[in-house]
Amino acid sequence: TRDPLTGCLNRRAFFEVFEKEFIAARNRDSKISTIMCDIDHFKSINDTYGHSVGDQVIRKMAAVVTETVRENDHVCRYGGEEFCVLLPGIDMQGAYQIADRIRENIENQAAQSLKLTGGRVITASFGVSDLDAKANDLTELIDQADGALYVSKESGRNKVSLYVAPTQAEPAIASQL
Repeated sequence: TRDPLTGCLNRRAFFEVFEKEFIAARNRDSKISTIMCDIDHFKSINDTYGHSVGDQVIRKMAAVVTETVRENDHVCRYGGEEFCVLLPGIDMQGAYQIADRIRENIENQAAQSLKLTGGRVITASFGVSDLDAKANDLTELIDQADGALYVSKESGRNKVSLYVAPTQAEPAIASQL
Protein backbone atom coordinates (compact mmCIF):
# COMPACT_ATOMS: atom_id res chain seq x y z
CA THR A 1 0.00 0.00 0.00
CA ARG A 2 3.03 2.29 0.34
CA ASP A 3 5.50 3.61 -2.19
CA PRO A 4 8.89 2.19 -1.15
CA LEU A 5 10.83 5.38 -1.95
CA THR A 6 8.62 7.92 -0.19
CA GLY A 7 6.41 6.05 2.25
CA CYS A 8 3.38 7.77 0.67
CA LEU A 9 0.35 5.79 -0.40
CA ASN A 10 0.83 4.04 -3.72
CA ARG A 11 -1.77 4.63 -6.45
CA ARG A 12 -3.73 1.47 -5.78
CA ALA A 13 -4.14 2.19 -2.07
CA PHE A 14 -4.77 5.87 -2.75
CA PHE A 15 -7.60 5.12 -5.17
CA GLU A 16 -9.21 2.81 -2.61
CA VAL A 17 -9.09 5.52 0.07
CA PHE A 18 -10.07 8.25 -2.40
CA GLU A 19 -13.10 6.28 -3.65
CA LYS A 20 -14.45 5.90 -0.10
CA GLU A 21 -13.77 9.56 0.77
CA PHE A 22 -15.26 10.80 -2.53
CA ILE A 23 -18.48 8.80 -2.11
CA ALA A 24 -18.79 9.82 1.54
CA ALA A 25 -18.34 13.51 0.66
CA ARG A 26 -20.97 13.33 -2.08
CA ASN A 27 -23.43 11.46 0.16
CA ARG A 28 -22.96 13.93 3.02
CA ASP A 29 -22.83 16.95 0.71
CA SER A 30 -19.51 17.87 2.31
CA LYS A 31 -16.31 19.33 0.87
CA ILE A 32 -13.42 17.44 -0.62
CA SER A 33 -10.50 18.77 -2.65
CA THR A 34 -7.53 17.37 -4.45
CA ILE A 35 -4.12 18.80 -5.24
CA MET A 36 -1.86 17.56 -8.00
CA CYS A 37 1.79 18.61 -7.71
CA ASP A 38 4.84 18.01 -9.81
CA ILE A 39 8.52 18.86 -9.26
CA ASP A 40 9.60 21.51 -11.77
CA HIS A 41 12.43 20.63 -14.19
CA PHE A 42 12.92 17.26 -12.54
CA LYS A 43 14.63 15.74 -15.59
CA SER A 44 17.36 18.37 -15.38
CA ILE A 45 17.90 17.50 -11.70
CA ASN A 46 18.44 13.85 -12.66
CA ASP A 47 20.63 14.81 -15.61
CA THR A 48 22.78 17.22 -13.58
CA TYR A 49 23.07 15.43 -10.23
CA GLY A 50 22.19 11.81 -11.03
CA HIS A 51 19.28 9.58 -10.16
CA SER A 52 20.29 9.07 -6.55
CA VAL A 53 19.96 12.83 -5.95
CA GLY A 54 16.73 12.75 -7.94
CA ASP A 55 15.46 10.12 -5.51
CA GLN A 56 16.50 12.35 -2.59
CA VAL A 57 14.53 15.22 -4.12
CA ILE A 58 11.45 13.00 -4.49
CA ARG A 59 11.79 11.86 -0.86
CA LYS A 60 12.16 15.46 0.31
CA MET A 61 9.11 16.50 -1.73
CA ALA A 62 7.10 13.70 -0.11
CA ALA A 63 8.29 14.73 3.35
CA VAL A 64 7.42 18.40 2.80
CA VAL A 65 3.97 17.57 1.45
CA THR A 66 3.25 15.12 4.28
CA GLU A 67 4.49 17.54 6.96
CA THR A 68 2.39 20.40 5.54
CA VAL A 69 -0.98 18.67 5.29
CA ARG A 70 -3.23 17.54 8.12
CA GLU A 71 -3.05 14.09 9.67
CA ASN A 72 -6.34 13.00 8.06
CA ASP A 73 -5.29 14.08 4.53
CA HIS A 74 -3.98 11.47 2.11
CA VAL A 75 -0.74 11.85 0.14
CA CYS A 76 0.05 9.63 -2.83
CA ARG A 77 3.10 9.33 -5.01
CA TYR A 78 1.06 9.40 -8.17
CA GLY A 79 3.92 8.61 -10.52
CA GLY A 80 7.52 9.65 -11.04
CA GLU A 81 7.86 13.11 -9.50
CA GLU A 82 4.11 13.73 -9.32
CA PHE A 83 2.04 13.63 -6.13
CA CYS A 84 -1.68 13.76 -5.46
CA VAL A 85 -3.17 14.94 -2.18
CA LEU A 86 -6.74 14.32 -1.03
CA LEU A 87 -8.15 16.87 1.41
CA PRO A 88 -11.45 15.74 3.00
CA GLY A 89 -13.58 18.56 4.38
CA ILE A 90 -11.64 21.29 2.56
CA ASP A 91 -12.99 23.54 -0.19
CA MET A 92 -10.99 24.88 -3.12
CA GLN A 93 -9.86 28.07 -1.36
CA GLY A 94 -8.61 26.06 1.61
CA ALA A 95 -6.87 23.63 -0.74
CA TYR A 96 -5.29 26.58 -2.57
CA GLN A 97 -3.86 27.87 0.72
CA ILE A 98 -2.47 24.43 1.58
CA ALA A 99 -0.98 23.99 -1.91
CA ASP A 100 0.65 27.41 -1.74
CA ARG A 101 2.09 26.63 1.69
CA ILE A 102 3.51 23.35 0.30
CA ARG A 103 4.92 25.28 -2.68
CA GLU A 104 6.66 27.78 -0.39
CA ASN A 105 8.02 25.02 1.87
CA ILE A 106 9.46 23.13 -1.09
CA GLU A 107 11.09 26.25 -2.48
CA ASN A 108 12.54 27.17 0.92
CA GLN A 109 13.60 23.74 2.16
CA ALA A 110 14.18 21.16 -0.57
CA ALA A 111 17.46 22.25 -2.15
CA GLN A 112 19.02 23.50 1.10
CA SER A 113 18.42 20.21 2.86
CA LEU A 114 20.12 18.36 -0.01
CA LYS A 115 23.02 20.81 -0.31
CA LEU A 116 22.80 20.96 -4.09
CA THR A 117 25.57 22.86 -5.84
CA GLY A 118 25.26 26.07 -7.80
CA GLY A 119 22.57 27.62 -5.62
CA ARG A 120 19.94 25.40 -7.26
CA VAL A 121 16.41 25.98 -6.01
CA ILE A 122 13.84 23.21 -6.26
CA THR A 123 10.29 24.27 -7.00
CA ALA A 124 7.01 22.55 -7.77
CA SER A 125 3.82 23.41 -9.60
CA PHE A 126 0.30 22.71 -8.38
CA GLY A 127 -3.25 22.26 -9.60
CA VAL A 128 -6.32 22.24 -7.36
CA SER A 129 -9.90 21.11 -7.81
CA ASP A 130 -12.79 20.34 -5.50
CA LEU A 131 -16.15 18.62 -5.51
CA ASP A 132 -17.93 21.88 -6.38
CA ALA A 133 -16.31 21.67 -9.84
CA LYS A 134 -18.91 18.98 -10.59
CA ALA A 135 -16.63 16.00 -11.09
CA ASN A 136 -18.69 12.85 -11.68
CA ASP A 137 -16.09 10.57 -10.14
CA LEU A 138 -12.69 10.64 -8.49
CA THR A 139 -10.81 10.20 -11.78
CA GLU A 140 -12.48 13.31 -13.16
CA LEU A 141 -11.62 15.26 -9.99
CA ILE A 142 -7.97 14.24 -10.35
CA ASP A 143 -8.05 15.11 -14.06
CA GLN A 144 -9.39 18.57 -13.22
CA ALA A 145 -6.56 19.19 -10.75
CA ASP A 146 -4.08 17.79 -13.27
CA GLY A 147 -5.36 20.19 -15.94
CA ALA A 148 -4.89 23.09 -13.53
CA LEU A 149 -1.38 21.78 -12.76
CA TYR A 150 -0.48 22.04 -16.43
CA VAL A 151 -1.68 25.63 -16.49
CA SER A 152 0.82 26.31 -13.69
CA LYS A 153 3.56 24.57 -15.67
CA GLU A 154 2.77 26.42 -18.89
CA SER A 155 2.58 29.82 -17.22
CA GLY A 156 6.01 29.78 -15.63
CA ARG A 157 6.03 27.03 -12.98
CA ASN A 158 6.28 27.34 -9.18
CA LYS A 159 2.60 28.36 -9.07
CA VAL A 160 -0.77 27.11 -7.88
CA SER A 161 -3.66 27.11 -10.34
CA LEU A 162 -7.32 26.40 -9.64
CA TYR A 163 -9.62 24.42 -11.87
CA VAL A 164 -12.62 26.47 -12.96
CA ALA A 165 -15.66 24.46 -14.02
CA PRO A 166 -16.97 25.16 -17.50
CA THR A 167 -20.13 27.14 -18.11
CA GLN A 168 -22.33 27.02 -21.16
CA ALA A 169 -20.53 30.04 -22.55
CA GLU A 170 -16.95 29.18 -21.54
CA PRO A 171 -14.87 25.98 -21.61
CA ALA A 172 -13.07 24.70 -18.54
CA ILE A 173 -10.09 26.83 -17.56
CA ALA A 174 -7.75 27.24 -14.67
CA SER A 175 -7.01 30.40 -12.82
CA GLN A 176 -4.25 31.56 -10.57
CA LEU A 177 -4.78 33.64 -7.46
